[in-house]
Amino acid sequence: MKNRILVHYDEISLKGGNKRFFENKLILNIQEKITYHKLGSISKIKRLYGRILIDLDELTDTQKQTWIIILKHTFGIANFSFGHEVLQTVEDIETSALNEIETKKDTFNSFQVKTKRANKTFPLNSPELSKRIGAKIVEKFHKKVDLTNPDFTLFIEIVDNKAFIYTEKHPGPGGMPIGSSGKGIVLISGGFDSPVAAYYAMKRGLNIRLI
Repeated sequence: MKNRILVHYDEISLKGGNKRFFENKLILNIQEKITYHKLGSISKIKRLYGRILIDLDELTDTQKQTWIIILKHTFGIANFSFGHEVLQTVEDIETSALNEIETKKDTFNSFQVKTKRANKTFPLNSPELSKRIGAKIVEKFHKKVDLTNPDFTLFIEIVDNKAFIYTEKHPGPGGMPIGSSGKGIVLISGGFDSPVAAYYAMKRGLNIRLI
C-alpha cells in the first residue's frame, strides 16, 4: 500500500470548462506551502476526477502534523484524508480494508463503510462494495453495523484506475484558491472588522496586499 493524501474540493467542481484553471491554482498554493515548510517527502501532486492526489514517499508523525496545518488553512480545500492506495480489484480492496480494521479494532464497537465509486466500470456499485466489506468486518471482528451514529467509519473511493482506503476526514476552509480571483488591497486597522474582511476576501480567491 502506498501513502497518499486525498484532497477534496466542492466549489471548484462547479466551474465547468474553467475547472482546470482553479485546480492548477490550488495545486500551486499547496506546492508553495510545501516549499515554505521544507517537506521533503513529496513524490508528486496530480489531478484525479474531482480530487487532487498527493503522493508521499514517507509519512512520519511530525510530517503528518505539518500536513494538517498546511491543508486545513489552504483555501479551496473542502476536506482531506490520509490514506492508502491499493489495487483496484475487489479482492485487494477487501484485504486492505481488513488490514486497516485490524490496526484499529480495539478503538470502536460500531462501524459503517462508505464507498464512492467514480469509476463506473468497477464491477460492484457503491452499496454493493460497502455491503461486502461490512459483512467481512462483522464476520472477522464481530463489530456492529451502525449507519446513523457509528464509532468508526471506513471510507473507500474508486476513482480513475485507482482505489483508496482511509478512516478519517480533516476539514479544510473551503472557498476558492488564492489567486483565482485576481488581486486586491485591504486596509488594516486596529479593529476586528478589517482582518475578518481580509480573511473572507482571501477565501473568495483574492490575492491580497495589506495596508
